[in-house]
Amino acid sequence: MTFGRDRRRTLSRDDARALYMRADGKCQRCDKPLDVTWHQSHLLPWSAGGATDPENMQAWCASCNLSVGAIDVSAHLKRPLRPWQQEALEEVLPRMFAVGRATVHAAPGAGKTVFAGAVALRLLRAGLVERVVVVVPNRALVQQWTDGLSRDLQLHLDDKPRDSVHEHRDTQGCVITYQAMAMGNTADAHAHLATLRPTLVIFDEVHHIGDQAAWGARAAAMVGRPADGKGHPGVVVLNLTGTLFRSAGSSRIGTVEYLQDPEVQNRWQARADYTRPTSELIGDVLRPVNLFSMTADAEVLDVHEGTITTAPIADLTLKERDAVVRGLADSDTWVDAFATAAIRALKHQQDAIPPGGPRLKLLYVAKDQKSARKAADALNRIAQFDFARLVVSEEPNAINVLKAAAKDSRSLAIVAVQMVTEGFDCPEIGTIAYAHNRKAPLFVAQTVARAMRVSAFEREHVLFPAQVLIPDHPELKNAFQSALAGALVHELQVNEDGEFTRPGGAGAGSGIPEHRFRLLDLSTAVLTGATVTNEEDGEVPIQELLDFEEALARVHVPLVYAPQIAIATRDVRRTFPRIFSEPTPKRGRTTVPANPRDINTALRDTVSVRAKWMAQHIPHDPRFANIGTFQGKANDTAGIPKGRRGDASREQLEVVLAWMTSRIREHVTDHDCAAPLWLEEDIDG
Repeated sequence: MTFGRDRRRTLSRDDARALYMRADGKCQRCDKPLDVTWHQSHLLPWSAGGATDPENMQAWCASCNLSVGAIDVSAHLKRPLRPWQQEALEEVLPRMFAVGRATVHAAPGAGKTVFAGAVALRLLRAGLVERVVVVVPNRALVQQWTDGLSRDLQLHLDDKPRDSVHEHRDTQGCVITYQAMAMGNTADAHAHLATLRPTLVIFDEVHHIGDQAAWGARAAAMVGRPADGKGHPGVVVLNLTGTLFRSAGSSRIGTVEYLQDPEVQNRWQARADYTRPTSELIGDVLRPVNLFSMTADAEVLDVHEGTITTAPIADLTLKERDAVVRGLADSDTWVDAFATAAIRALKHQQDAIPPGGPRLKLLYVAKDQKSARKAADALNRIAQFDFARLVVSEEPNAINVLKAAAKDSRSLAIVAVQMVTEGFDCPEIGTIAYAHNRKAPLFVAQTVARAMRVSAFEREHVLFPAQVLIPDHPELKNAFQSALAGALVHELQVNEDGEFTRPGGAGAGSGIPEHRFRLLDLSTAVLTGATVTNEEDGEVPIQELLDFEEALARVHVPLVYAPQIAIATRDVRRTFPRIFSEPTPKRGRTTVPANPRDINTALRDTVSVRAKWMAQHIPHDPRFANIGTFQGKANDTAGIPKGRRGDASREQLEVVLAWMTSRIREHVTDHDCAAPLWLEEDIDG
């Protein structure tokens, strides 16, 4: 039994070309050379619900295709559910039949799309619903959902419904974005349709719909409040998320149930009906992760104290480390070393792939667009060919560059800022170079998942560990390890007025301003070692790692396994005299007085960052006629004469910064603009 048909009868030009190349120009049924009349043949016929997808198609000559007709030749297409998916079905389906809603929390990359499709098919067959609507965070995920359900389950949904509501008559529902749901009366129209045709609504990455945010309000208009027993008639809700967590704000996730924490008074936790964290899927559904750290001696200016401290990154204070990591992208020495280490890690992985396997890719996560361009140049220079694909949102063709890079059969690097978290699926990514200073749990969890998806080739031949390279920042390392443990759960507490708030208070931090510390100089960067993240005693110091790499190279074992082998043989080696060198002793920390000019330069640079951000937002802020007015008021507050900011004292510049930051924070709140990273860091940190 199938539900709907694929809207497409033929492949796109690029996919058709790839299909022809895969067939090597010969009919894949009779082996005769293909001529201009060759056909794109569906293995499971389109009329029977077969997907118009390369995995369901072969290049046949016209004679073979016409002679077979609508016969099903697709025995290989039926894919059994993974053990966790089958287990989750047994937990979730009874609840959905009983109360009309359920929440599933499974690691990114675990296979939630196929699971949700299996739920939908069972509800459709049982007659509980007649149509399916999937709501996703972005357009890239729309295509992934429609392609995946069509290809794997013959469940066909419309990826371009009219007015984001009315699906094509050949389909069984539609896939829309949260943004489309929030436009006009889309949510209300879906709620009305559900009264006529009972509907399963699947919220993908449901943590996006905080009930005090715009998307949360429209989700409530669409489905009601099922977690409170007030769902709309005809609507069944399935919540899906890889991270049942919101990194900021006090609002609960609108369609998710919260239960009181029995150990903490007035604290509530988001509840999933089924949970399968990342740690339980590593080694089977997901790749294990090796975490590599890189350090250098950093000279850090303390603007307030007027001193310069020199120390390895990990020996600095938290705020000093944050300042250093923010400044690393401006250091040619660091960027070259980081790019070199990332390419080396990727090569170690590629050496582990048997002949005929995929060409692996590197994902380089930059902190901003300027840094991304600099990293792409470094990667190309070090690789000595056109290795990097730059994907930045300000480029009009960015999404197409990203799609082309994912499909490219060559080994390459994808350099991006924030376009490669949710909605980007490329199992060929094996290595991540994380050149970002952001520690927000959601961002880290979504990023590391890009390197953990296992390709079909690996499932049949070999499973290698993912490689993630980060600066030697202890809190950043903890963020990655927490994400891999799957420990993120959204918690709220009730205040005296009975309102939900975030435990600890949004924005709670040390109170040390971001501009206080500044990276002045950096020594040559070096690796400090590796961490095998799924092992209790997983730290491998650099000298031990290098010794094992040298030993494995002599016996032709892929070096990507060196950290795992070091851990696995550690107990044996403890019983014999140690033949490995001790790690290099840690360098000390020194502090000396700073040049006053360096302090004022650092403050003026930070003021410039604030002014540049505000200049982009002045057109919709009625408080200021132009950016000159904004800067003039800041100078007036600090008592700086017009045009004399270059002569301002440190105390005056501090006042300017405080005033600008307060106005920007007010603007973000009043106009619902995305907060700049430096405004969020107290929350993330």
